[in-house]
Amino acid sequence: MNMSRFILDYAGIFFFALPIIYLSGKVAEPLALIFSVIACFVFWAQDKRGHIIFFFLLVLVLGDQREVDLLFFKQMRIVVLMVITGWTLSDLSNHRIRVGPGIKWLIPFLIISVVSLIIASPTKFLSFQKTLSYGLLILICYHFIAPWLESNKRHFMDLIHFVGLLLMIGLINYFIRPEEVLLGNRFEGVFGNPNGLGLSCMMWTPFFYIAHKQFKPNKSFYFLALFLLVSLVMSGSRNSLMTVVLFFGLQYIFKTKRRRWVVLLSIPIAYLIITNTDWIALLQRIGLSEYLRVDGIETASGRTMSWAFALTIIPRHLWLGAGFGYQEFVYMNLVPPELAIFREMSSTWNSYLTFLLNNGVIGLGLFVTFLFAQIRYTVNRWQTLAFVLAYMLGAIFETWLTASLNAYTVYFFIMIGYFSIKSSK
Repeated sequence: MNMSRFILDYAGIFFFALPIIYLSGKVAEPLALIFSVIACFVFWAQDKRGHIIFFFLLVLVLGDQREVDLLFFKQMRIVVLMVITGWTLSDLSNHRIRVGPGIKWLIPFLIISVVSLIIASPTKFLSFQKTLSYGLLILICYHFIAPWLESNKRHFMDLIHFVGLLLMIGLINYFIRPEEVLLGNRFEGVFGNPNGLGLSCMMWTPFFYIAHKQFKPNKSFYFLALFLLVSLVMSGSRNSLMTVVLFFGLQYIFKTKRRRWVVLLSIPIAYLIITNTDWIALLQRIGLSEYLRVDGIETASGRTMSWAFALTIIPRHLWLGAGFGYQEFVYMNLVPPELAIFREMSSTWNSYLTFLLNNGVIGLGLFVTFLFAQIRYTVNRWQTLAFVLAYMLGAIFETWLTASLNAYTVYFFIMIGYFSIKSSK
């Protein structure tokens, strides 16, 4: 019942805006972009904040697709971001919302990012675009999306139903057209690859956790939570699974002072156990070797080779980096033949190495400072610390933390913004 209500409430997206934009995009990409702008301004004129938020989140998902028919959604992400930014700035200027105190910690990082691209970027215009979009994304997460979610329980549950709808579509396709949603034996749902689904499920998990803790939802919520768990497991994303486990583990540990002290005192013992255990043999013994792809664990599925290459380039611009997008330039132009797969992916597979390439030691330090500074502005600092720590550790094996316009990074900043707003009331 709640899902049908959600679909009817946002029928303007699902039955009007999206079909018209899709059909116009098949005719000509500029036409689709024009209709997307019109749709956004219609939502603005009618003060339908939820509509433009879910339209944006849906465009982010479609923008990550590899299908030729959907490529125009990549440019549409920028268009919708700019319209929401305009709406956000209008709210700030009219004092409908106030500037979040934590956002000031982002400014030094953005300044260094601009300085680095001016001094050293080989692709200055692209670097400026990426820097701008990164800053604007965090701005709208803190001052547009998070305030809307916090303002009404129904809004937060609408996000849960939006996520549930995406999960349901993916699982239905698995039973109808499994060849369309499987890469080998890994499930990719409505995303273009299994890691994309895994990262999305990882990012959505804290929202389900908050909904369960704060709102005591009805039984249908737990079906959606089950879909989330099933999709996460079927994606086979080891990093996403471990990040979710770590998130819940830290939430439990940080809940009381006694638990925090027990864990702190247990660190030496845990270190000895971890370093002296043959994890590959253990996983083989319990029958998880194939699912967790243990043959690639020692090299992190080849990531360590990419990391080693990145470490040879970082010293060229050690302190300031060479601007956003430098990572892509390096992997497209400088990688040796034996790392050709990383050239295709343009990826270090490590958010912090990417920050070092793009923003240098100073930029990385300022960004980490920004993240930890947010904790002081939240209502439950230990809960927020558990979230930030778990996801920062997960970013060691992925580059999502450095990306501005994908379908998962946005939820990380929405969650931090949501925690901050709860604190200010």
